[in-house]
Amino acid sequence: MERFSAFRDHLSPVWAVDISPNGEYMATGGSDGLLFLYQRNTEGKYVQVAKQDIRTPQGPTTVRSVRFSPDSKRVATACFDAKVHIWSILPGSAEEESEEPRMKAVDPLDGHSNEVKSVSWSHDGLLLASTARDRKVVVWQDNEMGDYECMDVIEGKHVQDVKVVSFHPTEDILASASYDNTVQVYDGQEGMEWEHVWGSKSPVPPETAEVHPTDAHGTEAHRATVWDVAWAPQGKEFVTVSSDLSMKLWRPAGEGYEVAQTIVGFTKFVPIRAVWLGDHVFVTGAESKVFVFKRGAPAGGCTVLGESEAGFGLVETYTTEHDGEVNNMAVRAVDGGVVVVTVGDDGAAIISRLNF
Repeated sequence: MERFSAFRDHLSPVWAVDISPNGEYMATGGSDGLLFLYQRNTEGKYVQVAKQDIRTPQGPTTVRSVRFSPDSKRVATACFDAKVHIWSILPGSAEEESEEPRMKAVDPLDGHSNEVKSVSWSHDGLLLASTARDRKVVVWQDNEMGDYECMDVIEGKHVQDVKVVSFHPTEDILASASYDNTVQVYDGQEGMEWEHVWGSKSPVPPETAEVHPTDAHGTEAHRATVWDVAWAPQGKEFVTVSSDLSMKLWRPAGEGYEVAQTIVGFTKFVPIRAVWLGDHVFVTGAESKVFVFKRGAPAGGCTVLGESEAGFGLVETYTTEHDGEVNNMAVRAVDGGVVVVTVGDDGAAIISRLNF
């Protein structure tokens, strides 16, 4: 992995990062309440072009998650002021004597009672999902007039804080993961109301969500907090990472999903982020390393339980240059290579390039 550049624009830990689907933009957000927008220049490097200061009367609010829309023209943030903030990215104009893009705010979405943890766009950009400490999953719909309306509020499926929500890449299907050790899946294709269609069942009770066991073996569900859900590009499978120090591959089974493979032994620290790109899965977390798994590869020093031929093996491990824990990661195919951006407690965003 070749280090490309690093930014230290934030004043405190950085929690959120994303690269737009077209590769033109990058955004970061942190506990300083700042959202930075970067744009690729003619040399292929990202440069800062816009900044938003998200504040409440009490001061700045943490930006916990940031996601670009599929058309790369909007960016949504999950913030600790209990709101979802959205901006339209507008190109610069000669009238304003600037060629740099501008960010135009949409009215904040107010549907949660406390800290919003995660946002995710649907495949067509018409829907946006958010989740929060209040254990709700809220689905918002673009009314095509520049505003968003609450389409549905899903409650009662998680019994602990919900960490992440993730839209299916091609269908109106949602997955959420929580401190309660479980993954839940919802289907919104039959109408306005979202139906809960499946949920994993942890072999241990939810009150053990903060425990970091080392025996998350076999094809059972997770034994501790599930931090992230990453769908396969085609949407038939997904992977999860957890405080039980495992990555699990889930496949359709009956009316739900089952664990086809569990990988352990690649880290002694909590993995918190997973990104599925092509036939690779990228994982990072508290160890400040990036682990790269490839479909069909040998175990690579890990313990692989369950299917192996159609599963994943560890092919690369990279140590980031962060001075502290990595809090999030974005991975995107850009100009024939793979751009990996990690953000961490040190306030830095480090951009690296990987060529497969």
